[in-house]
Amino acid sequence: VNAFWNCTQLESLTFLPSETNTPLNICNMENAWGTDWGTFCDSKLTYINLNREINYVDEDGNKFTPDSEDDGLFYHENYGSVEKTTVIIGPQVKTLSYKMFLHLPVEEITIPGTVTTIENNVFEDCSKLKHLTFEPSVDGSPLSMGYDDDGDDDSPFIDSPLETINLNRDINYTFG
Repeated sequence: VNAFWNCTQLESLTFLPSETNTPLNICNMENAWGTDWGTFCDSKLTYINLNREINYVDEDGNKFTPDSEDDGLFYHENYGSVEKTTVIIGPQVKTLSYKMFLHLPVEEITIPGTVTTIENNVFEDCSKLKHLTFEPSVDGSPLSMGYDDDGDDDSPFIDSPLETINLNRDINYTFG
């Protein structure tokens, strides 16, 4: 629970694949001030290698849905002092969760064909995100993404200045 909170020198993060393809639960819970902050809130992440499905859960083991920008899984308060964050998404990842990479200075991202769902606001305000590549589906299924126009639920790439998109698979885009 918040094991990496206040790790101000943490710059690189690698999640190794699971031999059994089991998702990793990362728990978020209120800190001493009654505030939810993302698990890596105070770090300066410049490298994220995500080789495993991540479940973001609350202290009861239920899916945790961020309700403020501070709650995003990889969001960190020091993102302004980081020039670039490299994000690699591995083949065990099936879902990119709500606000997962919020505000990170990612310049390009490749979405592997194993990803089946991209939730709302995943790359919100990634102010340097210009290049996006969708790899072909590994099983022919379309990628599901969209948004619910209720409150803070926006498209996965809202406020990201995309310049090029290589779309190598079908997408089911839904609206609220």
